[in-house]
Amino acid sequence: MYNALVFLTGVMPGESVGLAVIALTILVKFFILPLQHGQKKNQQRMQAIQPELQELQHKHKDDRAAQAQAMMDLYREHDIKPFSGFLSLFIQLPIIWALYWVFIKGLPFSTERLYGFVTLPDNPAFTLFGLFDLATNHQLILAILVGVTLYYQIKLSMPPIPKRKKGAEPNFGEDLARSMNLNMRFVMPLIMTFATWSFPAVVGLYFLTTNIFSIIHELFVAKEAKNILATEAKAS
Repeated sequence: MYNALVFLTGVMPGESVGLAVIALTILVKFFILPLQHGQKKNQQRMQAIQPELQELQHKHKDDRAAQAQAMMDLYREHDIKPFSGFLSLFIQLPIIWALYWVFIKGLPFSTERLYGFVTLPDNPAFTLFGLFDLATNHQLILAILVGVTLYYQIKLSMPPIPKRKKGAEPNFGEDLARSMNLNMRFVMPLIMTFATWSFPAVVGLYFLTTNIFSIIHELFVAKEAKNILATEAKAS
């Protein structure tokens, strides 16, 4: 990862480290895209069948075994693999952590970890279009952009906040799911905004590039899942 960043900096216009960070982030995202794509398709399908799931949960609220079986049958009907995301995440985490380490520990460049065929750029520009100094923190505009794009990405990826039915009794499971949904939508973007403000701007640029890439991917997967579900509905 580190050698790739140094190499990309050397071939970018003006030896721009900012452009190299964006390019390396996109390359890594494309590398793990097959894993993420299957995971996102599952999420979108599960989001699409939420009304049916809620109906099953209400129908079998007094029989947990019947509820679980009905849910698995529904997953099987729509070709949903509810536990596939865990394997995907387990494989992705070391790659994402390595990329994060490169950005937070790799500047300024040094020859200590370079391969023999990779040379240091003569005059690397540690800025992005002259707007952000990538080696410094407290970049407020960048932090806000990260928070806004993360909020939109989470909004696309998560199901709507479940509403309690009128007259329904309080349910711990549903209340917990509602609370977690709200925290992910609003608390997580705030945490990432503060983290980006605290970290060097190069890490914020990585977060921002990742969020934009994920938003585009979410929109593509949502459209694909919608077309597949429409085809299935016509077939049935």
